[in-house]
Amino acid sequence: MAGISPKLPLELDPEDGIGLTKTLKETIKQNLKMLVLTSPGERLMIPEYGVGLRNFLFEQNADVTRAALSNTIRDQIRIYM
Repeated sequence: MAGISPKLPLELDPEDGIGLTKTLKETIKQNLKMLVLTSPGERLMIPEYGVGLRNFLFEQNADVTRAALSNTIRDQIRIYM
């Protein structure tokens, strides 16, 4: 069966050689995970890509911080997904 994209992290699959995402739902879930876990500047040729979740990791659990994180995630999804 043909796949949509490589499954990350890369793994061997006896059927396809390299593990592939088989469904659109699985691909979207993987792409969203990569978007959230990538920090801006990590991706070559697209330095603005990524939410930078690690930047919010040790911030205070306040409404302002949650709003900033939520806005960042929404903006990145709107642009890159």
